[in-house]
Amino acid sequence: MVSGPRCPPGLWGLLALLLPLPGARGTCDSPPRLHFAELPGEVNNSYPVGTKLKYSCRPGYILSSGKSRFVTCLENSKWSVEAEFCEGRRCKPFELENGRGDITDLRFGARANFSCDEGYRLIGPTFAQCVIMGNGVDWDTEVPLCQAIPCRPPHDITQGSHNGQSGEEFSFGSAVTYKCDPGLSLIGEASIHCTTKDHFNGEWSGPAPECKVVKCPEPEVKNGRKQSGFGPDYSYGNAVIFACDSGYTLHGSSSVRCEANNSWVPSLPTCLRTCDSPPRLHFAELPGVVNNSYPVGTKLQYSCRPGYILSSGKSPFVTCLENSKWSVDPEFCEGRRCKPLELENGRADITDLRFGARANFSCDEGYRLIGPTFAECVIVGNGVDWDTEVPLCQAIPCPPPPGITQGSHNGQSGEEFSFGSAVTYKCDPGLSLIGEASIHCTTKDHFNGEWSGPAPECKVVKCPEPEVKNGRKQSGFGPDYSYGNAVIFACDSGYTLHGSSSVRCEANNSWVPSLPTCLRTCDSPPRLHFAELPGGVNNSYPVGTKLQYSCRPGYILSSGKSPFVTCLENSKWSVDPEFCEGRRCKPLELENGRADVTDLRFGARADFSCDEGYRLIGPTFAQCVIVGNGVDWDTEVPLCQGLNTGTVIAIGKMRVILAVLITNLFIRQ
Repeated sequence: MVSGPRCPPGLWGLLALLLPLPGARGTCDSPPRLHFAELPGEVNNSYPVGTKLKYSCRPGYILSSGKSRFVTCLENSKWSVEAEFCEGRRCKPFELENGRGDITDLRFGARANFSCDEGYRLIGPTFAQCVIMGNGVDWDTEVPLCQAIPCRPPHDITQGSHNGQSGEEFSFGSAVTYKCDPGLSLIGEASIHCTTKDHFNGEWSGPAPECKVVKCPEPEVKNGRKQSGFGPDYSYGNAVIFACDSGYTLHGSSSVRCEANNSWVPSLPTCLRTCDSPPRLHFAELPGVVNNSYPVGTKLQYSCRPGYILSSGKSPFVTCLENSKWSVDPEFCEGRRCKPLELENGRADITDLRFGARANFSCDEGYRLIGPTFAECVIVGNGVDWDTEVPLCQAIPCPPPPGITQGSHNGQSGEEFSFGSAVTYKCDPGLSLIGEASIHCTTKDHFNGEWSGPAPECKVVKCPEPEVKNGRKQSGFGPDYSYGNAVIFACDSGYTLHGSSSVRCEANNSWVPSLPTCLRTCDSPPRLHFAELPGGVNNSYPVGTKLQYSCRPGYILSSGKSPFVTCLENSKWSVDPEFCEGRRCKPLELENGRADVTDLRFGARADFSCDEGYRLIGPTFAQCVIVGNGVDWDTEVPLCQGLNTGTVIAIGKMRVILAVLITNLFIRQ
């Protein structure tokens, strides 16, 4: 490297101020180059801020309405440019008869692709472009022509004709229909039409048909019958459908057709004694393709599927029997066996060891499962085995038991605690143990261990002397009461205990539950046949308690009576006697008879009897019962029907004779 003269450092700073670098603040680079517009004259590489330049639209473009062709060098050294201020000039629209020009725009540069409708061919250019023409734009070619695709005249046939006219021009879509002279059959399509493959040259959709004499022989199928097409003669196109007799299966096509070569197509079917496809078994399979039908006597050999093995003394062969059923030895393949499973401190629940069996793992109480929850007997190589290793049943661990102040537990330092482990706490002398003295390691989620409760507490507990007015202690006579001491109370004669008879000194230096009270009370209120108390009835009520009865169905509140009862100072209930009375049934009348009743109230009974010379038709009694919201008799009033005269006289004579006999009897005595 050749070194030149060195410039003093101060001169470099002066040059930097006098000669700004390209793109430095205060100038813009050369203005943008646009595909639709250009700047007249020479373009510089740098312009001062505020410079304003005017573009001209390029040939093929015109200034867009409302847009500005000016650009300005801004303070940020960027040019302000209005987007797309010149737009392409438009070519005129065009129309293509029997075709279309695919184009999305008509502006300068646009391209139109020409295509014809189905059945027409394009004569002329396949596309046109919108280009500059003079001072404007226009398409660079003429619109092409869509011409109907022509076909040559259709072929004539011997001994027949078609409906086309002599000298007629045939084009795409034209059709002709052929017919034969009398006594001949038309072989092939009766109608053909003009079509195209290359969308330019026309051709007929098929060859011309043929006219000839066609006669097929009488079709017969052994052990079968016709279902349609009964002849007696069969010419071209005639069809016959066959079905097999009972106990036979059709092989081949059930339908045949008389063709131009005087034969049936397809060949006539056969009716054979067969079996359907052999049974599909979950434990065995047939090699190769399985058919839908097999002749009687067919013998097939199954292969045991992977995971299965042939059972001892069983046959893998099946035979198609005369009754069209397959002989199958049941379950001739049995599942291969996986080895037994053992899970220490747990169990594997499984009813079988054969292929496909599933073993569900679970641990004994106090152990947690480490590993898979189940295993399946699956195919492994040429045999079977469990798809996973046996898991581990690990004793559920607990953290060390919590310690307590002013006390200790019997656990050892560094000891591992697991499910079922227990520790017992004790307090320093003079303190009471509050809580459970022993806690044990247990679990809620059968995986993580936790202690059965919090550690107890050691503290001084002293409860006040317990006293119950109108009561006395039966046990727990003090004189001091500490944590856990219990007292049992009883009330004096004439008083009833409310609350718990037994209380216990708790950790908060108070009795739990609260001390009971001894109050004068009444037993449960009286049970009345005519009224009842709503809701449940207690065994004891304080003096002054007031209860309201409701009259039972069939009863109503007596006038001037009160349904209220009160617990009195003497522990008795005040009760207004019979404050509910029975509702009344309507009076009864029995023509030529009577209804013996002493009361009409609910529960009353009326006994019916007829006068002399009449007999009772209907019930002998009625009762006043509840009906709806009231009461009524439970039956209709009976009828007293008169007896005839002879019967009345006979009854009278019998009564006279009976009176004489009774009189003589008393005289003899």
